Amino acid sequence: MEHVSIRQLDRQELARIPDPLERRTAIALHAAQIGVFEFEPQTERVFWDDRLRELWGVTLHEDITYDTVIAQVHPEDRDAHNAQTQLALDPSGPRHFDLEYRVLPRNGHPMRWIHTIADCHFDGDRPVRLVGTVQDVTARRMAEDHTKMLHDELEHRVKNMLATVISVVKLSRRGQHDVNDYAAAIEARLLSMSRSHDLLRANQWQPVDLLALIDREVSSFLGAAHSRVTIAGSSLILPARHVLTMSMALHELFANASHHGALQTETGTIAIAIERDGENARFRWAETAGHPPPQDPTERSGFGVLLLTQAAPAELMGKAEYKMRPGGLHYGLDFPVDPLVQYGA
Repeated sequence: MEHVSIRQLDRQELARIPDPLERRTAIALHAAQIGVFEFEPQTERVFWDDRLRELWGVTLHEDITYDTVIAQVHPEDRDAHNAQTQLALDPSGPRHFDLEYRVLPRNGHPMRWIHTIADCHFDGDRPVRLVGTVQDVTARRMAEDHTKMLHDELEHRVKNMLATVISVVKLSRRGQHDVNDYAAAIEARLLSMSRSHDLLRANQWQPVDLLALIDREVSSFLGAAHSRVTIAGSSLILPARHVLTMSMALHELFANASHHGALQTETGTIAIAIERDGENARFRWAETAGHPPPQDPTERSGFGVLLLTQAAPAELMGKAEYKMRPGGLHYGLDFPVDPLVQYGA
């Protein structure tokens, strides 16, 4: 078998090619970073340019055979590559090779996506020359995979959001006897969810500090009277998937305090404490000088109570404690956190 390597020419060498058509073709291939090859099935003569050798991770002076080619093709793509080759060499077939497949370079470089296009020339029914181009399309395939991942993630988020909205609408009916109060409760909860998504979008769906969620609710419910809320402890970075749950829980806590808790009085206060011990986080809420309703809210099982006592701990895989005391609600939520997520001092 004879092996020939077609060397990649530099720009000055390309400019000196005498034939105009050949020169333009060579310059276009160089600009597009396209490699060329030729294979003669009858003589097993192989022509590879340097770009193909670089993609396959083989040396410049190594003899190339079909075994060399197929050995570096990803195992999951070899059958497709072999099938395309056989079809291209079959006089009754399409006489054409067109396939995108993965290559694992021999020199240990990262996997590449390759697009090969070739035509087979025949002498009667005898294949004499398979000539084609090879292009590295890794960047495009990665972009397509990333787009698909984003599409799938968006579809998942939309489904979850719709399920949450349906739950809000259904469960908000509990404890409501006036249609206006019912509509106002739904509107407030949906607005809270909308603000959470605005925050996530502004943060490009990256983890969010729990303090930012608290500050947003404080501003929404108290405005300039934010001094009635004290916060002790460190920042706690929440993964994006937990932001909506914690945001809704905070909204229900502040709404409850405003309607019949510490924020309903002029002297009532709220103390929030955030702690993290390794892989465990603790959130504490304590109201003072409020006037909670005589009936324990847990007996009414409204939306807010169900969210705080059941939905939130279930979503965060933690546990909650909900107690009404003379000065107002005392609430605790313990849940695991990712040990790799950073948090401030």
